[in-house]
Amino acid sequence: MFDKLGIVTNCLAKRLADNDSFEKLIGAFIQNGFLHIEIRDGDYLRQSAFGGIIEGVETAIQEVSDTEWLQICLAFHPGSWHDRPELDAQKLQPISDFSRLFQINPEAVFSYAMAHPWMGRPQNTAADDARIIQAKKLAYLLSPANARLRLVDLTAGQALDEETAITNLRRYQSLAPEFPVALAVENSQLAPHVILNLANQCNVHMAYDEANNYNQDGLTLGDSSLFWNAVQNSQIISVHLKQKNHTGVCAHLEEGFVDFPALFKHLHDSSYNGDWLLEYRATDQPIQDAVKSREYLLTYQIQEGVAP
Repeated sequence: MFDKLGIVTNCLAKRLADNDSFEKLIGAFIQNGFLHIEIRDGDYLRQSAFGGIIEGVETAIQEVSDTEWLQICLAFHPGSWHDRPELDAQKLQPISDFSRLFQINPEAVFSYAMAHPWMGRPQNTAADDARIIQAKKLAYLLSPANARLRLVDLTAGQALDEETAITNLRRYQSLAPEFPVALAVENSQLAPHVILNLANQCNVHMAYDEANNYNQDGLTLGDSSLFWNAVQNSQIISVHLKQKNHTGVCAHLEEGFVDFPALFKHLHDSSYNGDWLLEYRATDQPIQDAVKSREYLLTYQIQEGVAP
């Protein structure tokens, strides 16, 4: 069931703050069997040495044509036998540094995620579009054959402007069509059936996180049955495995608000076949934390469609 197990990289925040190497940490996760890596952008990453590499890649995106960027993405990936375009070596250097991630294990799968206020009205539509185009191009560099960009809106609150959210998502879908990227939105701030409704109207996927359905007091954002009665297997592209209790996000999955057996039952019944990404509180031992949560997950054996 958990054959596509991986992590969200914000679990590395403490180690990166201690000046550990992002690339070496990712390599250690991959060597321990966590092959699905979602690079979650944010201050913790931008303030690390790897953040400088990302900024160099983003500069290169702005300085080359779409055709050249397409050639670059294909040329720097394992298994892609494309000639590299004739470009200044200084432009290619950060991309070469970035591509070291791809050399760790050709079976590793990378995706990109960022916080973005996709449910709100942008102050500057052109700037908003430019940010999404840049993110799509970065996601495409990570995985030309199966690129994915996840957006999470941490600012929406309870007041939803449905028309604006739908307009934004439809516009995002239309941007940079030459770089095919699966766009996904995460349930956050609002009940999951509300986010599902928006995603469905725009042909956008959902990245599902059960822990986001809980407030700090343990009460849910809404009736979760409204979501599970409506969602289809093809609509969920990724699942975050995160535990939460009264103190916040936990380091391990065992104890908290989230009823994982019930979650696994729902996903098993819907024939979910996407990835499972561990997302947990950053500590100084993120790999050990992930291994402990994997041991917990592997105690669940689905028999006749029921999780014990």
